[in-house]
Amino acid sequence: MKKFTILTLLILMASWLNLKAQTEKNKLWIAGGFRIELNQGGENYKTADYEDKYSYMDIDFQPKIGYTVIDNMPIGLFMDCDFYREMAKDDNDKYMERAFTIGPFIRYYFADVVGLKPYGEAMFGFGVDRGGYKSEDMDEWDLYYKEGYITFRIGGGLTYFFNDYIGADLFLGFNHYAYTDKNEEEDNRSDWDYKDVYNEFLMQVGVVVMLPLK
Repeated sequence: MKKFTILTLLILMASWLNLKAQTEKNKLWIAGGFRIELNQGGENYKTADYEDKYSYMDIDFQPKIGYTVIDNMPIGLFMDCDFYREMAKDDNDKYMERAFTIGPFIRYYFADVVGLKPYGEAMFGFGVDRGGYKSEDMDEWDLYYKEGYITFRIGGGLTYFFNDYIGADLFLGFNHYAYTDKNEEEDNRSDWDYKDVYNEFLMQVGVVVMLPLK
């Protein structure tokens, strides 16, 4: 029984030391997630003899950089860059969206479970989303709308560190967006202003890098 107790204490101590060594205070914490989609789709309207076919590309990149102010707690800034482009098959008309978000984040690693480090994370950001249209006979894009939004994300996940510097990261959580669109023409502002709310559950895979600062 004593041997079992001593062994258990040694395992717990080794786990704590490993947790502290990889995510200890005074380290630069860098993470990034990347997603790309290339696909085709279509829309059918039952009330009319019409079918719309299109192809689209969606690229999303989210880098984060922070600093471990105390052991196991990085705090910093994140950015989210999303680019969406769609092209109709019948007339080659194009549609695109560009969104950019920036804001603070905080993460806390609270354990080490067989090499996996679970954590909780929260983010809050401000962003701008622009949309445009371009037909075959147009030389430039018609950027016909611009939206501002706020967003927050809460959730948790796991980081598996291959060594003291690099780890694979999995996040599961809840994302909230609140959009506001304002017409640039002051006389028609009341007719065009609107707010839109969007919520989603998400899963994201990325990479974490820890660098000691001397």
